[in-house]
Amino acid sequence: MCRYAILRSVSPRNLDLVRSIYVAWEGGDFSSTEWADPAIEYSWAGGPAPRTWIGLEEMAEANRDMLSARDGMSLLATGYCELDDDRVLVRFVQRGRGKTGGFDIAQVPAEGAHLFQFRHHKVARLVVYWSSERALADLGIAATALTAVPSAVPSRRRAALATPLLAGYWLTDRRDLIDADVRRWVRIQRMNVSGVAAFLACCSERTHEFRTLLYHRLRHGNLAGRIVARLLHVVYPGERTLFLVCSDIGPGLFIHHGFATIVAAKRVGANVWINQQVTIGLNVVEPPLTGEVAAPVIEDGAMIFSGARVIGGVRVGRNAVVGAGAVVTNDVPDGMVAVGVPATCRPPRTEPAPG
Repeated sequence: MCRYAILRSVSPRNLDLVRSIYVAWEGGDFSSTEWADPAIEYSWAGGPAPRTWIGLEEMAEANRDMLSARDGMSLLATGYCELDDDRVLVRFVQRGRGKTGGFDIAQVPAEGAHLFQFRHHKVARLVVYWSSERALADLGIAATALTAVPSAVPSRRRAALATPLLAGYWLTDRRDLIDADVRRWVRIQRMNVSGVAAFLACCSERTHEFRTLLYHRLRHGNLAGRIVARLLHVVYPGERTLFLVCSDIGPGLFIHHGFATIVAAKRVGANVWINQQVTIGLNVVEPPLTGEVAAPVIEDGAMIFSGARVIGGVRVGRNAVVGAGAVVTNDVPDGMVAVGVPATCRPPRTEPAPG
């Protein structure tokens, strides 16, 4: 039986160690190695220079060129999955500005993954996958096996600051859609709240993407909701680089780190997942400029990962997955995975890779 295809909860002991490591990395501090076994095996899988180093000194040397190639580099964890009792996979997003150096940052995707292997409460092996798609393929797991990083429930003060947004909720005729959105965001982010508290938690300053979705609901509802949306947006801005140019968005849309993302689809179904730097855009059918404009249709349960492009009158099927950086110009059948440039489709892997 394939263990990797089953969603598992990460053991608290290992997860706490991984969290403590990422607290420093998210702040751009890569100096600590207290978490590592002195004889750690450190590997780069793919990327500009794949190889393996042994021990703390060699690991530090390996990271030197990587860190020198970026200003203000940090890593933000976006998903966890426990593979077994000793291994945890973490998907991450890189942040920082590239600069000239010996390490070719242009060859490294924005989204990668870390595979942590533990021994005696220390990390004995760490594999850096510069492409999260490569990690999922090598380990033979589906992208849906990754659990979103648990979010802390906003403090009472933060929740109170978002209270005026309730006016939009009570005045609009789109409450059913908003309720579905709140339920999904709370479930994915593992917020231990419900009712009004759940709505306020989603509207906190930490989730600007949800505010953008909320304003979209209000603007496509009744007159009272549209007016309130205009007023609230001034004081409680959403994600400024997230654009939802689609009048038909189904319930439960989840936007994970939605910066630099545009959704100009003909229709978006229920419970769709969209990551950062995604473009879902229009295409002009022949003849140029004067021809018909075609837009994508995203069906229920589809997942579109970071940097993907979905262009023109294509259909992304139910529960289909568009991999990071893929460029989709043809239909993606139900349940299939689209990867590459241009994207090709393959069935999802449900068994561990050989060896």
